[in-house]
Amino acid sequence: MAEPQIVTTLTNKRNEIEARIAAYEREIENARRDLATINATLALFLQEGELRPHMVFLLCKSALEIAGTPLDTRELARAVAQMKGLDGRERVLRKALALSIVNIMARQAKRGAINNAGMRRGVRIWAIALL
Repeated sequence: MAEPQIVTTLTNKRNEIEARIAAYEREIENARRDLATINATLALFLQEGELRPHMVFLLCKSALEIAGTPLDTRELARAVAQMKGLDGRERVLRKALALSIVNIMARQAKRGAINNAGMRRGVRIWAIALL
């Protein structure tokens, strides 16, 4: 004898809800990782409540010197993260670093401390200023 329609309907609904819960749990885990990365980024940039752009500039300048060639913003973000012992592959961290790097490096380029070497794949390239 076949199952009653209500049993089939409820079983399908249960399976659908279980699948949604599993998807939500994956999203929660991703959100927790993103939050941990943002907290790590804040710890990198904040020291006693003040932003330390000079520290970021020095790390970028050091990365450029080590590389010996111009680097784009993404490459600098990965390098700065690695110098600070953070995971440079983490997307949220790289984006936060890249935003700070663009702002800081643009100001330093206006002062002549660094060169804006153009664009590559939509990302700014930075080079050590030749004195």
